[in-house]
Amino acid sequence: MTPGWETSSWPDDRSLVDNLRDLQAHADDFENRKGFTYTVLDPATSDVIGCVYIYPTTASSTMRVCSRGCGRAGPSSTCSCGGP
Repeated sequence: MTPGWETSSWPDDRSLVDNLRDLQAHADDFENRKGFTYTVLDPATSDVIGCVYIYPTTASSTMRVCSRGCGRAGPSSTCSCGGP
């Protein structure tokens, strides 16, 4: 389980088709400057160790953007994040 996501329904068991659709939505958001999704790599190995999502907030506050992220707790953990 990814730390911080224990009570979330994510990561889910989505199909490859649904995962591709999700990746395309993130790519479209990036291209249209609606949101930004980045993959975080281990600089020593280039392994994917997490991801960061930056999107406008829908909260009624002074914040303009909301950032979320996920990461692996260790080499045996899994993190299924997508983005351009």
